[in-house]
Amino acid sequence: MRSEVQETQAKSAVTTARQPADPRPTGLPVTPLSIDSPSYSFAYLQSSCWDEGLSMNVAHPERIIVGPHFVLIRDARRDRLLSPASQSPATDESFAGDIRAFLEQRGDERNRIADINLDVGVGPFADLSPAVLSALDFEAVGTPGHFAVWRFAKESQTPAPTLPVGFEIHNTVPGDAYFHQRVALESKLFPISESYAARLPGALAHMVTIGSDQHWVVVEKAADRVVSYNTMRYGRGIAYLQNGGTEEAYRRKGFVRALMHVAEKDARERGYDGMGTTGCDDRAWATWAAIGFTEKVRKPQSWTWKPKSD
Repeated sequence: MRSEVQETQAKSAVTTARQPADPRPTGLPVTPLSIDSPSYSFAYLQSSCWDEGLSMNVAHPERIIVGPHFVLIRDARRDRLLSPASQSPATDESFAGDIRAFLEQRGDERNRIADINLDVGVGPFADLSPAVLSALDFEAVGTPGHFAVWRFAKESQTPAPTLPVGFEIHNTVPGDAYFHQRVALESKLFPISESYAARLPGALAHMVTIGSDQHWVVVEKAADRVVSYNTMRYGRGIAYLQNGGTEEAYRRKGFVRALMHVAEKDARERGYDGMGTTGCDDRAWATWAAIGFTEKVRKPQSWTWKPKSD
C-alpha cells in the first residue's frame, strides 16, 4: 500500500504532466463559431476579457505568467487568474489539484489573486461542480450579466453607407496617422486611467499585428481627422465588436450605422453568422439594439478567491 506522501506525489506528478495551452491568440486562421455553439460564451470571454488583459500587458511579458496549471496576469494591486491553461477538460479532481498546486507555487504572493473567470457547466468546465470552487475558498461574484448578439439575416439588412458629404470610411492600421487618432478618440470618449491610456496604443497595435483586429474610422476630409470608429476582433473564432465611438459633435449623422455596415460585410465574408458586443451604458445598449443586437447570451460567472482565516 502506498503511503500518504506517495499518493500526494503521484497526484502532483499527474497534475504537473498536464501541459499548458498558451492563452494568447496566435494570429493563425481560426474557424468561425456559430452563435449557437456551446463554446460561444467561452470564446466571448476570451475575446472580451482575456485579450483585453493580455494585450494591455504585451509590453510587459513578465506580468503574464503561463504556468502548468493556470495563467496569471499581474497588475499593480492584485493578480488576475485565467483558466484553463490546460488543454484538457477540467474535472473536479484535476481542477482542485491544479488550484492547490498553483497556490503552492505562488507562496506568499497568493494573497494577491483577485479572481478567476470561468463558466461552470460550459465548454472545458462542462463537468465541473460549483461545490469544488466553494471548497477551495472561491466565492461567486454577483450575478452573471449578458452580452448582446446580432444574428445575421440571410441577406444583409444594414443599409449601405450613406455618409454626409465631406466624410469617408477608412480601414486603418498601426503606423497610420488615422490609427493614432482612433486611439486618441477612444481615450477621449471613455473614462480610462492615464496608465490604461498609455498602454492602449501598444495593445491595439499588437492585436492588429497578429491578425485579430480590424479598425474602421470615419474621417472628416477637410480637417483630415477621425471623428468616429469601430473595432472588430476575430482572434477567438467569434466576430466581436470590441469598441466603437463617435465624437460628440458628430453624432446622429449615421456614422455608427455606416461603420456597422462595413463591419457586418467583413464578418460575413469571413464566414460568421453574427457578432457579439456589450455596452458601457444604457445609451450604448440602445444603439446596439437598434442596429440588430437583440439576442442575449449569458456571460460566464466570475469567482473571487477569498481564503478563510485559520
